[in-house]
Amino acid sequence: MEIEPAKDLNVEKIKECIKELKLEVNPEHITTRMHKLIEQLPRLIVQDNVLYRKFFGHNGDYHLQTVIPEHLEQELLCRLNDQMQHAGIQKCVADFRKRFYFPDIYEKLRRHIRNCATCIQTKPARLKKSECQWNQYLLKPTNPAK
Repeated sequence: MEIEPAKDLNVEKIKECIKELKLEVNPEHITTRMHKLIEQLPRLIVQDNVLYRKFFGHNGDYHLQTVIPEHLEQELLCRLNDQMQHAGIQKCVADFRKRFYFPDIYEKLRRHIRNCATCIQTKPARLKKSECQWNQYLLKPTNPAK
C-alpha cells in the first residue's frame, strides 16, 4: 500500500517539527490526533520524507512503524483484517503494530472488527461462565471408576 505524503496536516506538522526541532502550533488548533502525536514526539523520526515511530521490543531494540495518515486509517484497517482472514483483535493488532502506527490503534481496530460483517458471522459463539460450569457438572461421570 502506497502511503500518500502531504495529505495529513497533523503528520506534516509533526515532520516539520522534527526537522526544525521546534513546534509552532496555535494551541487552539491542536486536534486530539495532533496532541497524541506530540506525546509520541521522542519516538518519532523522519526518513525519506516519511514519518516513523520507534517501537521498542523487550530487549531494548526497536523497529520502525510507519505513521499512517488519518485519511488512510480505515482503508488500512479493512485491508489488514482481510489479509489476516478475520483472525480477531489480538492477532490483527500484533501484526499491525509490527509495521504501522496511528493514535488509538487498538480501539479503532477493535471497533472495526466488532462491526465487520465477516468477523461477526465467523466468530465462534462463547458460553457464559455459568453455562460452562453447568455443562461441566453435567459431563462429570456419575459412577467414577474404582
